[in-house]
Amino acid sequence: MKKIFKFLLFIFIALNCFALQSTEEAMVKLAEDVLPSAVSIKVKTFDRRSQSDGNALGSGFVISSDGHVVTNNHVVASAFDITVAFDNGREYKAELLGTDPDIDIALLKINSREKFKPARLGDSDEIKVGQWAISVGNPHGFNNTITLGIISATGRSGYGIGTYEDFIQTDAAINQGNSGGPLFNSRGEVIGINTAIFSQTGGSIGIGFSIPINIAKHAIEFLKDGKTVRRSLIGVALDSNYNIQKAKYLGLESINGALVLQVGKNTPAGKAGMEAGDVILEIDGRKVNNMKHAQSLIANKMPGEKISFKIWRNEKLESLEVTAVDRSSYLQLQR
Repeated sequence: MKKIFKFLLFIFIALNCFALQSTEEAMVKLAEDVLPSAVSIKVKTFDRRSQSDGNALGSGFVISSDGHVVTNNHVVASAFDITVAFDNGREYKAELLGTDPDIDIALLKINSREKFKPARLGDSDEIKVGQWAISVGNPHGFNNTITLGIISATGRSGYGIGTYEDFIQTDAAINQGNSGGPLFNSRGEVIGINTAIFSQTGGSIGIGFSIPINIAKHAIEFLKDGKTVRRSLIGVALDSNYNIQKAKYLGLESINGALVLQVGKNTPAGKAGMEAGDVILEIDGRKVNNMKHAQSLIANKMPGEKISFKIWRNEKLESLEVTAVDRSSYLQLQR
């Protein structure tokens, strides 16, 4: 019996060692694959109040072979000189093509005719809590630092970071200087843009936030063409104080969703039959976490696009389809 136990223990240990070695080899290969497309960003800024120059650090990643680079708006917003540095030591000057402060992203273009290795963009709508998350960035000037963690949560919002918030939360270490850097999945695809951390010390405590890459894709297409990013609305006011008591009163057991407070008669939502008191539970098949999440999902649609809603009304599920309109144009007409 002891011999059998020892043999089984040996097999167990051997299999675990093999699994660990395979995981380690996979991570090494992934690092080799993603590092060439990750960049450090050095910027020179000018403070109008003090009339003095300053320096700042950030991160980013290449999205096209001709040198388009994505980063955070807050990394380059006040920059008059931008330098992009690669893992191989090469540095290039870059120009700012455009920014989208509403979700805190910016698009740069490297001033070079060289060809660069673009990162592969994934599908952030497909990620699940518990999956691996790999961050690459320039924390405190330690360029192209790789950290490993998991997806801690999705659909985080309400932190005052951007107008539209729908963050991926991760415990992969993110520090000052990581802003704008890529968050990869285990296949080496970018699923998010590292943007902020929650910390009482200024350092990583395992709570970092990344912009889902699918939200960024919407803005990038406009910025590449030098255009202002267009966003949609449907014309509803949502309840910022929706709570479990209100949910139970309406016959729901969870506060997931967004409670509609008001719908204008001539708005797209009003024309489609949405009513005050409806709870938006899903948008195009994606479960809604809260008011901010719903606003972000709607805003990220193209004007003219039909959006499918699952709503809770009179203690039963109903479906609606609303045609989104351009946010800027609609708001100007209402003035």
